Amino acid sequence: MGFFDSLAKIAVGAGKAAGKKVGEYNAENARLREKYESYGDSSLLSALRSTSSMQERTAIFSVLRGRGYSDEDMKERMRNG
Repeated sequence: MGFFDSLAKIAVGAGKAAGKKVGEYNAENARLREKYESYGDSSLLSALRSTSSMQERTAIFSVLRGRGYSDEDMKERMRNG
């Protein structure tokens, strides 16, 4: 059973590392959402157009959804400025 014990330890270690990364990602998303909550809608849409960071885009989309924008609304406003 030595092989399987070692394999289990590796799997547990990988799971802990992945869980830590997810926690860090979620904490950063919460920080970004809090940052963007104070922005006006037009500033958020401008930031959405200018950022290449997927994590920032996710946070901005989240704030705009919370304000009642649909995904289609946001896409349309991004295209038309």
